[in-house]
Amino acid sequence: MEYELSIVTICYNCKDDLAKTLNSVESQIVLDNNILKRVEYLIVDGDSNDETLEVAQNWKNTTSHANLNIIICSEKDKGIYDAMNKGIGLCKGKWVILLNAGDTFHSANDLNSLMTFLNSVESDIVYANYCRVNGYGTRFTTIQDLSVLKKTMIFCHQATIVRKKLYEEYMYDLSYKLVADYAFFLRAYLNKKKFSYFDYFLIDYDVNGESAKQMLNTYKEIRKVRKDLLGNKLGVADNISYVMGLIKRFVLSNMPQKLRWIIVSRINNRFY
Repeated sequence: MEYELSIVTICYNCKDDLAKTLNSVESQIVLDNNILKRVEYLIVDGDSNDETLEVAQNWKNTTSHANLNIIICSEKDKGIYDAMNKGIGLCKGKWVILLNAGDTFHSANDLNSLMTFLNSVESDIVYANYCRVNGYGTRFTTIQDLSVLKKTMIFCHQATIVRKKLYEEYMYDLSYKLVADYAFFLRAYLNKKKFSYFDYFLIDYDVNGESAKQMLNTYKEIRKVRKDLLGNKLGVADNISYVMGLIKRFVLSNMPQKLRWIIVSRINNRFY
């Protein structure tokens, strides 16, 4: 059976974060019961040794969304992007959204809104607005002009929905440890794949993830992706901007998290 949408949640030793995401899926108000018949939900566990897998199984057995097809897979992987690739490989949906453990839908009607939008577009990638959240507050992030993707990551993968056919062309490059998602989207952009903007706040993105914790290394790897995919198109001005960005992120990364959050929130929402 082919589904309209596959939702994939990867997890490893994060029972509380997974429960948070599962509760978000559970809270979705589905106006049309046939919607859930067109959706599958895959939980891809990296062979956790805590109660993560138990949380997943208990939710599968007790969820009120009886029409939702739920698949649980647990085995060792080589990291976040390898787990994503595994989940994508198991998908049977036309579209795929990667909702990591700890991330949630922004509101209770998001699944209805998303499915309606997906049925209205002919594109390879749909990207939506999102909120960056942690214990200090929420930053609402709207998407910049798509051309800015040549300079940096302008959306989070949790708020992007990709056609399975595109993933069948290429998936996440495991040589990138922190921004393989950026490499994927930049490659799609350079290959002239069709993007559609869903002007809607879809996801609350937990900024306590690995790339957020490693701000400086993330920025360096974004630079590597750009050099790999854009080659000699990076000029002197770009090099100067990169050095300034390194200094800025070095200063921010050595601040207490709360202070950094306040400063970045007041300046802009463009820090990856």
